Amino acid sequence: MRKEASLDQWKELYDVTLNLKELEPWKYLDSADLIAIKLQGIEKPVFMSVMGRLGSCYGVSMYEGMDGLADFDMVAKADGKDGPSIYDTMMDQSCITWYAGDRDEVPEAQKKVIKELELKFRGKGQPPCEREYPEIELEDQELRQKLKEQRQTNQELAIELAYLQTEVRDQEYDRPLCPRVLIVMDWKRDMILNMDLLRPEDYEIDVILNFFIPYVLSNGRMKKIRARNPWVFAALIDICEYCGIELKKTGL
Repeated sequence: MRKEASLDQWKELYDVTLNLKELEPWKYLDSADLIAIKLQGIEKPVFMSVMGRLGSCYGVSMYEGMDGLADFDMVAKADGKDGPSIYDTMMDQSCITWYAGDRDEVPEAQKKVIKELELKFRGKGQPPCEREYPEIELEDQELRQKLKEQRQTNQELAIELAYLQTEVRDQEYDRPLCPRVLIVMDWKRDMILNMDLLRPEDYEIDVILNFFIPYVLSNGRMKKIRARNPWVFAALIDICEYCGIELKKTGL
């Protein structure tokens, strides 16, 4: 279960980000000017990319290890003659990003933290934003126990929440949709077991659990689940730990 950051930890984070804004590294660094950092006690280096040279979006992205460097390279080559589209690469990359967004982009929980810390941000591109994924704990104890009591199988699944590489027009919406789909695959048999197309109003957590719970009750507890999307981990990390199912992060 995720442990929420304390107010002191939030203050430390905001102190660092405010200092970063004062330094304004985007004035002399381009997003392609990677900075490699070797952290003490951590084997993998991290690579930092500073955004904002063009004056439109100020922030810093961190790519972890050589896999992260490969993701950065993939994005940098997007829309090139031989590379994938920028759309696909932006959806596929794995990184941690801090950026100064507009007030209407800041989650309510983070606005509360800003208020408690007595911080003030004025104008566009001011409040630092950190994307959060709430880890869910099933509150129905009877259901939790029932899932745990199902027989364990040797099955391994891969669960991915991905964007379709096309737009969809629906009369219910005033603009074209860029839909996502939940894909579940039997890893060993290399076979798709389930596909659910999400609507804009669908909550990712609900869609994932609406597959997971009936599947376990009907087929037993799988041995392992492979995933890379943070929404999959947010939905399943607690119940997988409780039920003895390995939840493994992988590039798929």
